[in-house]
Amino acid sequence: MPPEPLPLTDDLWLAAHDTVNGKSRLTPRTLGIGLGAGLIAELLFWQNVVLERGQLYLLNNPAPRDAALVPVFNQFVEEERGRRQPYPPHEQGGQSLNDWIAYLAADGRAEELVVNRLSKSGNVTRAERRSLTGKRVMFLPSDSTVSGWPAGRINSALVRGQKLDHADLALAGLFLATALHQQALEQLRPEEFRELSRQLRSDLHPMLRELVSHAESAVGEAVMNR
Repeated sequence: MPPEPLPLTDDLWLAAHDTVNGKSRLTPRTLGIGLGAGLIAELLFWQNVVLERGQLYLLNNPAPRDAALVPVFNQFVEEERGRRQPYPPHEQGGQSLNDWIAYLAADGRAEELVVNRLSKSGNVTRAERRSLTGKRVMFLPSDSTVSGWPAGRINSALVRGQKLDHADLALAGLFLATALHQQALEQLRPEEFRELSRQLRSDLHPMLRELVSHAESAVGEAVMNR
């Protein structure tokens, strides 16, 4: 049986880390951008916010209960409080998506939230490594089957000619935005990769497509500024 489904951003973190030594396949900045965008995608899925033309707008819906999303949502509400009413109207303005991605990517904020959630679900374990410079804390995927499932699920669906759901399409989009697809989806044949590109263009929700595009631009800017 396949593993139990995990939140999109947990899947992204697992796919981005080596199952044996726990090392990230991405730079800290790129990983942070991907995870930050993933958390915002989860808020979009839960209909806590909407995205339009690079601006995030708060919706008047129940707050999320997920431990990784609550701090992000609460910070969003704090920013919103006293400035404007919940969406609509658009005239009152939203909060910049780029600013939010940058905020969540900085100082490991997004990764800390995601790793804590993975730890509570038992999908990562804390490990300490000693070196000449001191002690280093790492988090290792607990089960190679679980950590390999996100990429494996997407690969399998595309090989079989199946449509990806919105969550897996968004995940695949973030694979591409962070260049993680070079490892996670390296087994896809050209025609299967073209099918993925087609689905991203035609089937991914416009708000998620815009989010992935902003994440890709943020990664490109981060690479240029190294």
